[in-house]
This record gives sequence, C-alpha cells and structure tokens, in this order.
Amino acid sequence: MMSILASTIIMNTCLAQLQTFSVLQGYFMNPYLGSLKIPTASIPVIPLIFMSILLPLYELLFVPFARKFTGLPTGITQLQRVGIGLVLSILSMGIAGLIEIKRRDRALENPAEPISLLWLSFQYGVFGIADMFAMVGLMEFFYKEAPSGMRSDGKGTEDEVPGWEENNDETCINITQQNFSSNKGRCRIVHY
Repeated sequence: MMSILASTIIMNTCLAQLQTFSVLQGYFMNPYLGSLKIPTASIPVIPLIFMSILLPLYELLFVPFARKFTGLPTGITQLQRVGIGLVLSILSMGIAGLIEIKRRDRALENPAEPISLLWLSFQYGVFGIADMFAMVGLMEFFYKEAPSGMRSDGKGTEDEVPGWEENNDETCINITQQNFSSNKGRCRIVHY
C-alpha cells in the first residue's frame, strides 16, 4: 500500500510546482482577456473547474463505456485510474515546459508584448484531469481494496502527501537556483 502512495509523491510535487512557479510565471504574462483583467493568483482554480465538469462526465459516460469492455462496475480498476493520473501529470509538466519556452522566448524577443496568461490553462487543465484520476482513484483504492483495519491509515497517510510535496518542491527550487542561477541564489525568471 505504501508503494502505491509513494508513487503519487512525484505527481504531488508537480502540483506544488504548478501552484507556485506557474503563478510566478503568470506575473510576467499578459493578464487581460479582452478588457477583463484576470488576477494571476486565481489561475490555480482551473484544475478545480476541470474536475467539477469532468467528474460527472466520467461517471456518466466513461464508466458505462469502459464497463462494457472490462466487466468491472467501476469501468477500470482503482490502480488503473492512479496510473492514468500519473501519466497525465507527466504530460502536464511537459506542457508546462513548452509553455515556459514560449513565454521566455517572447520575453526575450519583445518584452513589451508578453504572451497571454491563458496559455497556463493548458497545463492546469491537463493536471486537473490527472488529479481527478489519481487522487480519486487513490481514495477509492484505500476504501475498497485495502484491508478494513488499514483504510483509515491509508487515507491518513494520503493526507500527509501534501507536506512531502511542498518539501520536494522547495528542494527542486533550491537545486535549480544553486545550479543554474547566474547571481547566487536569485534566478531571473524572464531570462531563465
């Protein structure tokens, strides 16, 4: 059970990166959608919007469709859901990297015209779907597959993962700053 939980630590580190670095990244982007100014700090709400829309669709459309092929009442197993979530979190970080390259290149070419803040919605949207699969699958796993005496232990341990993710996030940031910063611990996001 711990190995399954441990497999989500990297995914949760991705979540911590999205919640910190992407907001910082957003400060160097164009926050306007037409005449409406979108607060940069509100961008992390996008995964919640995706989950709110997609969870009912998952239950109403995907589960009955998958049930025809697998014969399982849930459509796919809980561990398959966790696996799909982990793969999607990797995809989300890849998208985040591509968007950062685009943002940085535009900042170097023409600092007066940054790209739109809404470019961040791609990585947040994919991560919302990843979170929907992995975290819900993990919760279902602990309540359906774990021995009855360990269900609350599993769920309690799952609730500790955000602390681990923040620690991993801080470690990643420190390693990056120490190894790639040109002015001793202070990275310049525009040129980095």
